[in-house]
Amino acid sequence: MSDHPSRRAAILKMDPSVRCLEGVEWRSKYLGAGVACLHLVSGVWASRLDSWVAQVVVAYSVGGTCVQALFLAIHECTHGLFFSSPRRNMAFAIFVLNSPILVPFAVSFRGYHLAHHRCQGVQGEDTDLPSEWEK
Repeated sequence: MSDHPSRRAAILKMDPSVRCLEGVEWRSKYLGAGVACLHLVSGVWASRLDSWVAQVVVAYSVGGTCVQALFLAIHECTHGLFFSSPRRNMAFAIFVLNSPILVPFAVSFRGYHLAHHRCQGVQGEDTDLPSEWEK
């Protein structure tokens, strides 16, 4: 199983210009905050709809899309791609990106995800590999 550092090295060897895509993306924080606002506003709006069917459609389509986008934004903050400061990334992930999602997971996700990167492919160490009972 390939690990992230060797894949990164192979990609850079094939196309060194990819390096310009690395690092903090200044627009991400604004897009993430916008998605968090959209999620909250659409939830309030949907709660005022007369039809429960319309509420379910809005919750599933808009709410589900926003939750997935916020999860991915939290993932990017875990890798330090919203701000140059690790503390700012974590604070933004907790207080802005994770706040519309009712389950607070940004802090614990960071620990598990970084363990996945350190121990990729090692059974019992890589947190993204299924355990024996999950297979």
